[in-house]
Amino acid sequence: MARPELNDGVRVDGRAELEHFPLVAAAFHAAPRGGRGAGRRDEALGFGVGEVGVAVTTLVLVVVTDALTQLAHEQAQGGISRFRGWFRRAVLRRPELPGAAAPGTSPAALTPE
Repeated sequence: MARPELNDGVRVDGRAELEHFPLVAAAFHAAPRGGRGAGRRDEALGFGVGEVGVAVTTLVLVVVTDALTQLAHEQAQGGISRFRGWFRRAVLRRPELPGAAAPGTSPAALTPE
């Protein structure tokens, strides 16, 4: 049962449509069967190649993003390790005193003066 507000001001005259029925029916029956439903035969699941392409592209982007994130993380860790090694060698090394004794010799004996 249609609500009255949907049909306000709209009058449908079915008799006017009957005039065009033979022409439309002849065109329908003249068309080959393959032309009527073309493009829908391989859409057994309700979606076509376009939708599959979108799903596959999304999956590929997720995998590539995860792989690039992992690669960037590994590169960052390697850079941090190299920086730590350089920092220890360059900044935290003990300064050499001028005139310091060689590591294998003992210091000079103290004199009474």
